[in-house]
Amino acid sequence: MKNHQMMPVQAKKARSIRPNLILLDLLLPELDGFAVCEILRRDPKTASIPIIILTAVSSQLSRLTGLDAGANAYLTKPVSPKYLLQCIQELLPEFPETAYYPDRETNHKQKSGQASPVSASADPTCCQLPGPIGPFGR
Repeated sequence: MKNHQMMPVQAKKARSIRPNLILLDLLLPELDGFAVCEILRRDPKTASIPIIILTAVSSQLSRLTGLDAGANAYLTKPVSPKYLLQCIQELLPEFPETAYYPDRETNHKQKSGQASPVSASADPTCCQLPGPIGPFGR
């Protein structure tokens, strides 16, 4: 991205460390999370990083604005840890479920062949977004 001096601190950090996933709040000190999300999507170095907006702002307009800005998912606080982990798993399938619960016998579906309690009970709207979203598509 040209002139990355003008980028907010959150976008600069993401650009330099290139995380696997970004949890982004909307209420930030410099710019709101919508603007940060748009900046991250425009930058080739961060455009492919999955973004989950995790915020207390629960209006339908904010949800649509966040998804239009390029977020892969929009979750409102308080959020169930299982629900959040399911969304992360859907966005980062290369990380096995056992990475989140290494000591829980119920999550060793590779051994037992049983479905995960996370996927069985979670809200089906998590990360199942209609149509293409930014560079990811669905």
